[in-house]
Amino acid sequence: MGLMKYNYIENQEQYEEVTLRVEQFKDAEPGTNEAKELKVLVKMLVNFEKKQVQDHNKIKR
Repeated sequence: MGLMKYNYIENQEQYEEVTLRVEQFKDAEPGTNEAKELKVLVKMLVNFEKKQVQDHNKIKR
């Protein structure tokens, strides 16, 4: 499988795609292309989740 087609997550559908991809690579050997992609994917998930929390907090105000 190739790299994901985007650099950041814009919506719930992409979030779910990235989550599935993380599951595929969760046991990747360190130093492999899969492990490198896993690191990027996890950062994408964390950034998206942070943004979701920030957006939710803005709505509550």
